[in-house]
Amino acid sequence: MIKLFTIIFAIILLMPIYSFAQDINSEGKEFFVVFPVNDNPELSVLDLAVLISSRTDTGISIKRNDYSVEFYYSLKAGETFVFSLNYDSIKRNIEIKEFESILDKSLTITAKDPISVIAFSDKSVSTEGYKAIPTEYWSDQYIHNCFYDFNETREWGSGFSVFAKEDKTDVIIFLRDGANGKEGYGETVHGRKHGDVIKVTLNEGEVYTVQGNGKTRGTFDLSGSLINSDKPIGVVSYHTRAMIPSTEVETGRDYLIEMLPPINTWGTKFVSLEIDRGTKKGDYFRVVASKDNTTFSIMWYSKQGSGDNKLIGSSKVITLKNKGDWYEYNGTGANFPHNHESIRGVAVFESDKPILVNQYSYSSGYDNNDVYEPFMTTLPSIEQFVTSAVFATPSNVWFIDNTLVLFAEGDSADTERNSTLLNSILLDNNRIVDIAPDFQKNRIPTTNIYWTEVKINLGTHTLNGDTKFGAHLYGGAGLNAYGWPVAINYKKINEPQSSIRIKDRIDIFKAKILSENPTRNNSLRISVTSKNINKFNLSITDISGRTVKELGENAIIGEKEFNFDIADLKSGVYFVTISANGMNQIIEFVVTR
Repeated sequence: MIKLFTIIFAIILLMPIYSFAQDINSEGKEFFVVFPVNDNPELSVLDLAVLISSRTDTGISIKRNDYSVEFYYSLKAGETFVFSLNYDSIKRNIEIKEFESILDKSLTITAKDPISVIAFSDKSVSTEGYKAIPTEYWSDQYIHNCFYDFNETREWGSGFSVFAKEDKTDVIIFLRDGANGKEGYGETVHGRKHGDVIKVTLNEGEVYTVQGNGKTRGTFDLSGSLINSDKPIGVVSYHTRAMIPSTEVETGRDYLIEMLPPINTWGTKFVSLEIDRGTKKGDYFRVVASKDNTTFSIMWYSKQGSGDNKLIGSSKVITLKNKGDWYEYNGTGANFPHNHESIRGVAVFESDKPILVNQYSYSSGYDNNDVYEPFMTTLPSIEQFVTSAVFATPSNVWFIDNTLVLFAEGDSADTERNSTLLNSILLDNNRIVDIAPDFQKNRIPTTNIYWTEVKINLGTHTLNGDTKFGAHLYGGAGLNAYGWPVAINYKKINEPQSSIRIKDRIDIFKAKILSENPTRNNSLRISVTSKNINKFNLSITDISGRTVKELGENAIIGEKEFNFDIADLKSGVYFVTISANGMNQIIEFVVTR
């Protein structure tokens, strides 16, 4: 008989009821979560848990498909329900230890009303978690980002898990070694390399995981790999146990994991605050490009002051040539004591095209801080700030050091209005300005964004305000640390470059490949049949979305055959796009040389 053991940690909050609006927060009614392997697969799991919070009373269900088990609970407003996976109810073998194969190892969480979900993994000296993204915000294009493979006392690899919410979801993965841009520096557990293409079809709840083999240190990184699908998917990026930086630091390893937002939610302006490590050495950052020829700059300033903080440093203008390229600051290894500094204080990231910004905590050996080991968190862009959020800390009683980092939109040109806006933000029904009086003075230079950091207790918390804000949470406990966003929107705010769909069938016109597929030939023959549209544009793109051939506009009545000269195309996966009046049909073909 299946036994169920749960821990319910609840704090009842006196709070007003705010109506849920899709465009102001990241709560939802349906979630899928997965648990990629943490540290050594053979080590015992202390806890795998799902933390569920709500601003209203609601009913929730948790299901694992391959076990055909489902549990139902009544969740009270202001509570955190901690669903522990350690026991017979779900079993520990849900941790993903197999790679490049289709597994049915996800949990489905549904609710009658919007909820917030955190997935948390805890082993003896390796802990992290991530904020789950509701399926309503999932999309079809992602770029993986995490960290380098790490070969030290054992082989710790980095990778990503892709999972589907609908049957017959076709996924194409273009593997890239973002650190080197070419093969020869490392490979995955099953020997795949930079430039390889993986095509897989997933059913509801199934997951496919790709991970580096961990046989390199600080050289091979799958970050920058492109993940595309014909139906919405979720992507979790992780590192089994990283050291940051990975080159020379001798102590401080921890699990990294984040559920990354789809490309169509990325923004162009971000702000950050230095993690309160007490060492003033700064933090590690990654910036990832969503489109070719993305330019951006970073400026960072001292934390003190009222908008006139001293400029500490800048990156000047940086160009990322290709979609999926990334920039990191600071990758230089160093053993403490040293004089190196990374991005410190408060920082502003600005770009001309949408980017992803991840902030990381350094290893203890970098700056002699033994509380905060490595973790990674996704920064909300200013475009994705919200006005309401509910979130939870870890349930583990030893995580007594939890810090909320808050950024809010003010009005530096109007003192009275600025005060009104910032005074409106409530943490658990208490004004932030009463908890942190300097909030109204802490303006980030060149912006109207104000910041503060607040220590909070274990449990459920709410943020509400009449102005938009973004926030993330982090904490440390000896050899363990965690970090995840808590106030972030996932609404669609941009169009990714060359959206790639495997199947986009249109009844008004049809197209098919006449040539052998895969093909070794130098010519690709296709036919297009039109019912009532007679002007089409035809092109070929590669797996990264780059246009490699154009036939231009063509008049079609009935059926017409076309020939592409593909003699200069290398081996790989390509897509013929036929466009007419805003409609597309995209056909995949493979070249083998």
